[in-house]
Amino acid sequence: MAALGPDDTVLCTATMGFGALREFAEAAGSAGFSAISLSGGDYKSARAAGLSDADIRSLLADNNLRVAELDGVVDWLFPLPDRQGAGYDLDIPFFGHSQDAFFAIAEVLDARSISAVDPFLRTAPLEQMAEAFARLCNRAAEHGLLVHLEFLSWGPVPDLAAAWDIVRLAGRDNGGIMLDVLHLMRSGGRDMLSRIPGERILATQFCDGRLTRQGDCFADAANREWPGEGEFALPALLRELRAAGCMAPLGVEVMGEATAGLSPQAIARRAREALEQTREASRSSQPPAAA
Repeated sequence: MAALGPDDTVLCTATMGFGALREFAEAAGSAGFSAISLSGGDYKSARAAGLSDADIRSLLADNNLRVAELDGVVDWLFPLPDRQGAGYDLDIPFFGHSQDAFFAIAEVLDARSISAVDPFLRTAPLEQMAEAFARLCNRAAEHGLLVHLEFLSWGPVPDLAAAWDIVRLAGRDNGGIMLDVLHLMRSGGRDMLSRIPGERILATQFCDGRLTRQGDCFADAANREWPGEGEFALPALLRELRAAGCMAPLGVEVMGEATAGLSPQAIARRAREALEQTREASRSSQPPAAA
């Protein structure tokens, strides 16, 4: 299967609210997305709803979709905790799934990559994090998978500089960075982009928002605006990424009030429109028009 590249678009599972996989895939395919991201919970919910692995593969193929990334491995640094204690519950679809589960899902669905993220309120020495990331990359390489490390402004990997230190020290060819625009803006790391090889940014999650944090860090991250409706200057950011050599597909992760009450089809259409507006504006000097 052909690799995903800069002309491809990814509808991230959080944008769809971790909903039913059939509705998700059909909406994404109808809107013209190339790929989707999935959580471990998305897969397990689909199986519990009676879809076999073959059914899921057929659903993706029928809608001309690939699984861009499985999001995300949270036990790469430490074992899963008994409880989160950082604004989430372990029983929501994003959490509670081991590395072994992700590798098995990746094999079944021919996923391109997996995300490594630590959303828990804790710290670890840089050397320990680099070694742990290298181990995850080694395991992923056995399955032909890329691994991208996502930084969160409140976690042990708090910014782009820290993520790059880990990836650089790990030194694995299949390791890179997931660039979530909200966390980039909240961690003050945009200037760091010019110091990172663009080709090591393997995945993106675009959204918009206010320049100042809205509420606490968890509420702020969970309430995002559509690209083109906020203050993040996304066309300039996308131009910078492409000029630096980032060939990752263009992903969208928006949630909260922007998606509340919308059908899966409406969410997918709005997400695709927002990405296309951003992409077109990145090719000119004009910002995208707000919808």
